[in-house]
Amino acid sequence: PTSAICIDNEKIKAQFPDQKEIFDSISAMSPEGVNFVNVYGELWAHRDEYIYFRTDHHWTQRGAYYAYKAFVESRGLDATPIDGMEKIVLNENYNGSMYEYTKDERVKSFSDQLEAYKNTKRVTMTITSRDGSTQTYDSTIMEWSSQYSAFLCGDNPYTVINVPDNPQDKNILVLKDSYGDAMIPYLA
Repeated sequence: PTSAICIDNEKIKAQFPDQKEIFDSISAMSPEGVNFVNVYGELWAHRDEYIYFRTDHHWTQRGAYYAYKAFVESRGLDATPIDGMEKIVLNENYNGSMYEYTKDERVKSFSDQLEAYKNTKRVTMTITSRDGSTQTYDSTIMEWSSQYSAFLCGDNPYTVINVPDNPQDKNILVLKDSYGDAMIPYLA
């Protein structure tokens, strides 16, 4: 779901498709055996929190946490509590994609805070670039970045994340767009 679910103004809200209705329809059409995770309800329950940026079309990492929580609970697992993770602020004056697209000073005046919640487990993340080169990192969050690409180094063609302390008999394949960048670190 996009940030439109957080709009309380009915006149403005009427200009957007009803996302709950869309997600409920997709869920109803999902074939048997497909675990369609409808994160709408979890995000709706936390809509008063800072789950979407004001200057970017993405959710914050807190918003991504609620999507992660809905996913793991749909698999019968317990979500790692967000309070058990180390919170870091990567940028206190983040101006995201909406400002980059428009260069409108009114959008720039709504700067955001780019926060991240670090996993406490050791990880390796190997990214394969479009040219076939690889780079390995010891985190899924790039603390040196002050942009949304701090999560997973942004969108890449192929990324493998390993958490040696997790059971090695389980894997997950994620096909994603940029929204997934902020959620995937929680899966580790």
